[in-house]
Amino acid sequence: MKAPLIALAVAGSLVAGSPAFAETVAVSYADLNISSPEGQHVLAHRIHRAALEVCDVTEQLPALRIQHSPKVECYDNAVASAKLQIASAQRAHAANS
Repeated sequence: MKAPLIALAVAGSLVAGSPAFAETVAVSYADLNISSPEGQHVLAHRIHRAALEVCDVTEQLPALRIQHSPKVECYDNAVASAKLQIASAQRAHAANS
């Protein structure tokens, strides 16, 4: 694959009254076979950890979901964005194979 990185990018305001932020974290999958279930599992874990970091989620996600926290929205958006990038990379790889 040509670009073995996923960029988790989030922008917005986490807490009312706080300044807007924009941050990107690169998640590498160069060492993984993302066509295999094992590789997909490892990549999903890496994305999860990166989304927690970039969205500053230190509490448990289930508890935050109950509160409808902006951090959860950030996390969900970051993971969704990463999933789209993975699907695009897989399609590109399949087209070049």
